[in-house]
Amino acid sequence: MPDRVPGGAGQATPPVRPVAGSPGHGARARRPGRHPLLPPGTDVPPDDPCLDRAERPPHARRITLISASDQTLPVTVQTRTALPPDDAFRIIVPIDLSLVFTGWGPFPGVRGASNQTGAWDAPGQTRNPDLTDGSTAVERLTEYTAPGSFAYEITGFTNALRHLVVGVRGEWTFTPDAAGTVIRWTYEFMPRRGRMLVLRWVVAPLWKQSMQLGVEGAAAASERLHRDEGR
Repeated sequence: MPDRVPGGAGQATPPVRPVAGSPGHGARARRPGRHPLLPPGTDVPPDDPCLDRAERPPHARRITLISASDQTLPVTVQTRTALPPDDAFRIIVPIDLSLVFTGWGPFPGVRGASNQTGAWDAPGQTRNPDLTDGSTAVERLTEYTAPGSFAYEITGFTNALRHLVVGVRGEWTFTPDAAGTVIRWTYEFMPRRGRMLVLRWVVAPLWKQSMQLGVEGAAAASERLHRDEGR
C-alpha cells in the first residue's frame, strides 16, 4: 500500500503558522478606526481618544484625553468683565461661537456648531465645531460647575492640527473680582510623538495671541448680550 499523502482523505491538514517577520505574524487584522461623531471615511489616527473602544488599538484606550502621566503644553490667557460670575458663566458657556472666534493669522474662525447634543450644560454632551476653512472637530463637555468653571475636550481635527496633536483640553474659569469677574481660559495641547517642539516654539506663541482675542471677544459679547436681555 502506498504511503498516505499528508492532507489527503482521512487526515487533517496541519494548520499553517505564519513565519516570523511575515505580514500576518504577531498582528491581528484591524479595521480602520471609526470616529463616532465624524462622517464615515474620515481619516482618524488610531490613537484618537474618541474612536469607538472596540475599534481602537488596546494601547490607545483611555477614558479621558489627558492623564497625570501625559506630557502636555498648556496655554493660558485672561481678561476681565464687569459682569458678575453668575451672568458671565450663564452667557458664555452656550454662546454662539461665531460671535467669539472670528479667526486670526493662520487660525480659522468658527462659523457655528452642528450635531449638538443637549443644551451644553452637562458633562458628556458633544458637538462638532464648524470652522471657516471647511474643517471640523469633535468637542465633548467634560466638566460643568456653575458658576465657577467648565471644561471640554476637542479631538478628531480634520485640518492640519491633526498631524500635531491627539487633542486638546480647554477650561474656562470665572473668578469673582470686586463686582465683576476675571475670566481665564486654558488650552492644553496633547502633542503627538515628536511634535512638542514645534508646538512649543511655533504654534503656541501664535495661538496665545488668537486666544487672547477670543477671551476678550467672549467678555465683550457677554456684556452686549446681557444689555440686550434688559431691553
